[in-house]
Amino acid sequence: MTASDIRRVHKDPAKSIKIDPKWGLGDDAYVASFGFVHQIHCLNTLRKEIHYDAYWDEPPSEMHIAHRNHCLHMLLQSIMCHADVDVITYEWAYTEDSESGQRSYTPWPDFNMVKKCRNFDRVYDYLERSAPAVEDELHDKIQKPAEAPARSLYDT
Repeated sequence: MTASDIRRVHKDPAKSIKIDPKWGLGDDAYVASFGFVHQIHCLNTLRKEIHYDAYWDEPPSEMHIAHRNHCLHMLLQSIMCHADVDVITYEWAYTEDSESGQRSYTPWPDFNMVKKCRNFDRVYDYLERSAPAVEDELHDKIQKPAEAPARSLYDT
């Protein structure tokens, strides 16, 4: 994104990370991403949390817990902000006792509904074409300028 793009989404370029011109993106390039990328990251984080022992060998650190809680909060914000008003109807469903063959009936939600969605592949392709992957450089090569503001990772 450019400084103008940053301002257009009501952010301050002075607080945003500027990409070093040596990376070949010009002298007005800032790091940004789409919200869905972060939401997928958070969903994956919670998936790993459900299967904690398969991914980590030690108790969760304070930073791990803060990250998990941040992801829960971000997904809640997204769900509330984009409140899905698709109508879920109910149908009768049953379970059957394997010995007696007796059926037990209950109302059950029918989640098979027609949705109008964005074309995820087209959005992702746009992201891939228009935004160079700088994630590795962000964590491995970029250095914070002395004058750049910073906030605590524990602030969501």
